[in-house]
Amino acid sequence: MELEPELEPELEPEPELELDNITMLKEKHIYIINFDGDKFVDKLIKFWTRGIFSHSAVLFPDWTFLEIYPPRQTRWKYTTIVTNHQKSDLITVFDINTEDSYDDIKKMYDTLIVGKKYDWIGIIGFVLRLKKGQRNGYFCSEGSIIPLYLYYHWTRINPEYVSPEHLVELLSVNYEKSKEIFSGTIEQFMIQFGGQKYGS
Repeated sequence: MELEPELEPELEPEPELELDNITMLKEKHIYIINFDGDKFVDKLIKFWTRGIFSHSAVLFPDWTFLEIYPPRQTRWKYTTIVTNHQKSDLITVFDINTEDSYDDIKKMYDTLIVGKKYDWIGIIGFVLRLKKGQRNGYFCSEGSIIPLYLYYHWTRINPEYVSPEHLVELLSVNYEKSKEIFSGTIEQFMIQFGGQKYGS
């Protein structure tokens, strides 16, 4: 008696991404991305700042990504969002409406932030609450907010003491130009906002 071959179970097709659910990044808006990292340095930063966020960076509407991420990257430069991060990393994203001043603020990022070194001394000053003095570099959350701080005269804050956790708090409650638009993984963010081609 011949045994009938076992049939392999049919795999259900993966659901297609509904294009109607994609929200593109807005032109002339700047996006501040805050990371909930789990590496040793991330945990150390969370311990120092007593928060859940360990890193901040800047994203522009064309998916150009600006960050500093030591020890892998010790100068501020343009990369992609996945150059130093995994698609599974958790992030919270804020949309800053800079339509009235985008070109000027973008130029400030280019002239004041790009190429600057990571400010290790500034980190020590941050922990000990010491004034840094002349700015020869910036740590992540400081550099992410400096151009916005200068252009909009956000006098209620001192960027030298703004941790990633503090930055999220500021953008959440204090500034009418900013709003939280996403919380989840990098991969989910790229799918939802049409950035899949920038993730390879």
